Amino acid sequence: MSSHRYLLINAVLALLLVVSLFDIVTGQEHWPFSPYPMFSGVQRRRSLSGLQLFGITAAAECPEMELHDVQYLQPFDEPRLLMALQRQMDDPDRLRDALRDVLARYRQLRRKGLHDGPPLLGLRLYHCEWRLDARAGNANQPDRKELVAEVGCPREED
Repeated sequence: MSSHRYLLINAVLALLLVVSLFDIVTGQEHWPFSPYPMFSGVQRRRSLSGLQLFGITAAAECPEMELHDVQYLQPFDEPRLLMALQRQMDDPDRLRDALRDVLARYRQLRRKGLHDGPPLLGLRLYHCEWRLDARAGNANQPDRKELVAEVGCPREED
């Protein structure tokens, strides 16, 4: 192998190492050099918590429905939407504006016939916590549910 090729290969490897170390030290993520923080920790608690979005319906038998199906949330899917809402938690006005936008999108998609969900009066965002169950018997019923934000308006014809 020529010395130029050897130097080039070592320079590329050194660059990859430096960029990877920079991302690890600063906690930043520049793909593919990311430290992948989602997979870098150990879950020691026996519970799971996170945000859940519910639609407020007029039905007495089921006044709330969980909004997790992508057909209700287009162009978002549930994980991306909840991540975006999580980023708005520090500013209640922005969070409510974001929820109003989600509600308007839900209604618009329903009017266009892109889903057959019920008419919604509003939205509620909860912070939920589940005690981990090996059989996931409590997956649809959190052990604790705390209201974070609520938006709604007088009943509109959808």
